[in-house]
Amino acid sequence: MNDPQLADPADVLLGTLTAEYETTFDATTDAVKLNRLRMPMPNGPVPLANPIAEMTSSSKLAPVQFLKICEPDISKERIYDYNGTTAHLDFTTTPDAVEYQVWLSAYPDGRGAVMQGAVPNYANLVFGLARGKKLYLWLTYTTKDGATSKPSNCLDYTAPLTWKHSP
Repeated sequence: MNDPQLADPADVLLGTLTAEYETTFDATTDAVKLNRLRMPMPNGPVPLANPIAEMTSSSKLAPVQFLKICEPDISKERIYDYNGTTAHLDFTTTPDAVEYQVWLSAYPDGRGAVMQGAVPNYANLVFGLARGKKLYLWLTYTTKDGATSKPSNCLDYTAPLTWKHSP
């Protein structure tokens, strides 16, 4: 026989099979029970911190406007930097900003949001987005005195699974 063929599942012969265990406990049924032990699933939504809601209520600085998120234009940028996990951010700016922070969350209300990174005034690219995952993004900015703005409007973005500019 030189090609793969279906086998009858009833005709499996393993020969001599020896299992080796690190400890004598590992060979007991108690070890199997311990291995099958699972954390129970939470009832309802997981209580996550919501930094977006917190900044919305506590900050006094006006937010910037998030206009759009799109794939970078490779005709204007260096192609070797882009693998489909990078996005171009288009937003309004303010002269008071020293830098802009990009916030990501899996939830549209901002629960569990993390700061993905900071972009200086002259840059508008965000890196390291997960392909095929819908994420919600917000922008904040920081001033010279360290004050942080309210979050921008929320935009959702899904990094493409296949990148149209792949070589």
